[in-house]
Amino acid sequence: NSKYGKMLYNCIKSGIKEDAMIQKLGPKIQKYLKEEGISQDFLAERLEISVSSLNQMLTGRSKLPAEVYLKICQLLHRPVDYFIEP
Repeated sequence: NSKYGKMLYNCIKSGIKEDAMIQKLGPKIQKYLKEEGISQDFLAERLEISVSSLNQMLTGRSKLPAEVYLKICQLLHRPVDYFIEP
């Protein structure tokens, strides 16, 4: 649903790290990567960021920029709201 995608994008863009929905994104992305056999090394390389930076974003230790989230969705061929759904 694009309503959730827009809401997520706005939350991430404004840096609201504490938002419960955003905090759940990292673990959902990590779970997806594991299930699909995709390494964080591979994804980080495609995102042109360090593995350490990606790991910090996925574990909530640093902000997940909207641009990075959107690129992750694009690289994984998932709609923007894929990791938002319960």
